[in-house]
Amino acid sequence: MNKTTGAGLGFALVFITLKCIFFITGFQYTHYNFVILANIVCVLLAVGLGMYVAREKNNRMLSSGIARIKAGIRGGAIYALVVSIFVFFYYNNIDKKFGQDKIKERVQWAEKMDFKQVQRDNPDAWGNRSRGDFIDEQKANAELFFSPFMITTVTLISLMIVSMIYAVVMNIIFKNLFFKPRL
Repeated sequence: MNKTTGAGLGFALVFITLKCIFFITGFQYTHYNFVILANIVCVLLAVGLGMYVAREKNNRMLSSGIARIKAGIRGGAIYALVVSIFVFFYYNNIDKKFGQDKIKERVQWAEKMDFKQVQRDNPDAWGNRSRGDFIDEQKANAELFFSPFMITTVTLISLMIVSMIYAVVMNIIFKNLFFKPRL
């Protein structure tokens, strides 16, 4: 296994362990922001460590910026893939309550809406339809959006984008720290 692949895989396992600990202790619902923060920190560390451990044969940092970015994205991509696969199985098999609660919240929100105002604001879509149609459509949209497949897709895409951004930013940081021009 490549060192950059190991960095991504290692931090993915750290995040998976933290997510399972939050689920077992019940903090996942009350402290959901910490789960998100742990995910962001783990992907940052996977990209940074992936860039750092990618070395040339003489144990120096890679001199090419593109090579460093590629190494960082490789670590981030492995992290994103492993975490996304875990997220699918997690929401599909372990924590089905999350999606059901989000759907229920969306339906309650739709029931509290002033439907007359919705009809005035968007007469083309809701002018000839009933309040029940509005609630049913909001429920259908929530069922689609909070399905395990959609959560997995959004997780994968967002982690890949964040990995690319982190790799570019960290390349600039590594270039300025380790490759200062010599006069």
